Amino acid sequence: MFLAVPLTAFRPYAIIPSEENQAMNLKYTYEMDGSFYVGCLDDYPEYPTQGENLKDFEENLLDIYEMIQDGTLDLPQKHGVLEISK
Repeated sequence: MFLAVPLTAFRPYAIIPSEENQAMNLKYTYEMDGSFYVGCLDDYPEYPTQGENLKDFEENLLDIYEMIQDGTLDLPQKHGVLEISK
């Protein structure tokens, strides 16, 4: 079971696992587009999704996260760390 908890007035939310599975929090941002919830996981903005209601939207976000983790979806952008010497 997952709970949606509002973080700020700009509608970002976090998916918080229930007590039996406290592995991680996944933050996401959404907006209403007509009657649809539209948004993405904050760490993966290149994969937007939508849902007819908040539950559908969160299920789609979880599907995207699982596909990224199991390699079904490739991340088109790679991230790195630039070290700058002083």
